[in-house]
Amino acid sequence: MAERDLYVRTFVRASELLGSAQALADAIRVPMATLEAWLLGEAIAPPDHFHRAVEILLTNGESVPAPVAQDTAPPAEPEPPSDGTPH
Repeated sequence: MAERDLYVRTFVRASELLGSAQALADAIRVPMATLEAWLLGEAIAPPDHFHRAVEILLTNGESVPAPVAQDTAPPAEPEPPSDGTPH
C-alpha cells in the first residue's frame, strides 16, 4: 500500500468517526482546504497531523488529541552592535 493511500484512508476514516470532514479539520486544527487536499491525496500531511488522525482512529473517535505544543520560548534578544554604536 502506498504511503499516500494510507494517509488518505486514515483521514477519511477519522472524518467518518467524527461525523464530518469539518469536524476533523477542527479537531486537528487545520483549514478545511488543507484537509481536503489530504483527503483527495493531492498532498501528504505533516507527521504531527497524521498522528492526531491516527489517535482519533485508535480511540474510535472518542478522544480528540490535544494540539501539538508550540514553542513558547520568548524571542532571543538582539545581539548588541560589535562597535558599541546603536544601529
